[in-house]
Amino acid sequence: MTYYCPSCGTEIEKGIDGLCVECYFSKNHLITLPDIIRIEYCPRCDSYRVGSSWISKNRDEIIEEVLSRYVHLPDLISDPDLRFHYIKEDTWSNTVIVTCSAHLASKEIRGERQTEIRFIPKVCETCSRQAGSYYESIVQLRADSRKLLDSEIDTFIEIVENIVDKERASGNRMAFISRWIRRSEGVDVYLSSRALGKKIARKIRESMGGKILESKSISGRKDGKDLFRFTYSVRLPSYTAGDLIKTEKSIAVITKNGKGIDLMTGQEIKLHRASVKVIGNIRTAKKTFVVDVDRYAIQIIHPETQHIITVEKPLIRVQPGDEISVVETTSGIIIVPEGLLG
Repeated sequence: MTYYCPSCGTEIEKGIDGLCVECYFSKNHLITLPDIIRIEYCPRCDSYRVGSSWISKNRDEIIEEVLSRYVHLPDLISDPDLRFHYIKEDTWSNTVIVTCSAHLASKEIRGERQTEIRFIPKVCETCSRQAGSYYESIVQLRADSRKLLDSEIDTFIEIVENIVDKERASGNRMAFISRWIRRSEGVDVYLSSRALGKKIARKIRESMGGKILESKSISGRKDGKDLFRFTYSVRLPSYTAGDLIKTEKSIAVITKNGKGIDLMTGQEIKLHRASVKVIGNIRTAKKTFVVDVDRYAIQIIHPETQHIITVEKPLIRVQPGDEISVVETTSGIIIVPEGLLG
């Protein structure tokens, strides 16, 4: 069905709002776009607010993303091709010409609009919270009945920083460390969210052993509800890697991942702190020689006194004349299989 454009009288088959293409675009823009677009910019972290989110991208990418949100084209056109041309750039504004070519009723149409992008400085929520030392959780590293080793503190710091870096790389801008505090009894790290604190505490337990004690305290009220801060205290055991321990049933060595390996059987044992006593460390191991061996015991030369003594035989294959490693502990001389020395 054909009809005539009421403006120019041209016979048309398809138009826009009753007008032919030429008449419509003589009175209307192909591109609808505000003359000024304001974008909030955080000068502390170089991020931009797009919609309700703060995004860290280069300025050109942000401008194109924002323009794509603001540009409006008629629904009837097809194959639109949008292009952006910068004609003025400075620190706080960019002037951009947006051009579009498209098709309507078998006709190619073109249009352009100019807009100014203004960058409004505003500190984002993340930077504002960081500047105010905001935190929702604390992860503490402690050890039972001993001081933390420097290596344990280094491992703790590395785990915390790696998890925070991965969270931010995944797009979680609210993941950050507020501060570190070193205390005589251990180390505390203050974190931006409860979820981050819980995740780090679990990773510490998984990597370093120990147990987690969780507590909370009221930090304020919002909308009539209490707000809480959470503390996750990761307590490492009294023993560390390389320690020889005595339990109710066995003598074992602590491995790097915090497990106990029975020296007699080579099997992993369950560790119950109340029944564990540190009796030595494999770092003090010394070499000596086997004099005689039977099914249950081994005669060796004491590495200090040079006397021949008899000790319990672990699950190893030795014969007279073999060199072995022994540790003198508060429970006597103990043979340590070579595979457990580090």
